[in-house]
Parts: sequence; C-alpha cells; structure tokens
Amino acid sequence: MNKDTKILCVCRSGLVRSVETKKELNKRGYRNVLTVGVQVPLSTMDMLCIWADIILLAKRSHGDFITNNGRKKIIRGFTLGDD
Repeated sequence: MNKDTKILCVCRSGLVRSVETKKELNKRGYRNVLTVGVQVPLSTMDMLCIWADIILLAKRSHGDFITNNGRKKIIRGFTLGDD
C-alpha cells in the first residue's frame, strides 16, 4: 500500500480503537489517516467516505454506517473486534 493512501479508521465512538489504529499506521509512515465514530451525521460520514481511498473498520457491524460512497473501499479482512 502506498504511504500516501488516504485511510479512514472507523470505530463506535472514534476515540479508542480507530485512534490507536491511526497511531500504528502513523508509526509505519502513513500520514493521511483520519478517525471517525459511527455516530457522526450521515453527511459527515459520506464526506469522509468520498475522501478515503480505503476504510478500516474496528468491527464488521460498523460497515452498516458506511455510505454507498465508501462500501467498496472497506478492507474486509481487517477488524479489531470488541472494546
């Protein structure tokens, strides 16, 4: 994966699992990484899904909150599991 890839990390609140994933990706040289919780307004989630090249979900069920603009960008083999 290119180090300039735009990565969106999604978890329930956008405060723990997605932030820790972002930190680990940053350590590995990925700088275009954003975090978000599934509780954001739909318009915000859609904007972030359009921005992202790939989307990482903490849990598969978080995919239910991803807009159509992001569904094909979800990396299905990546999950972190429960808090």
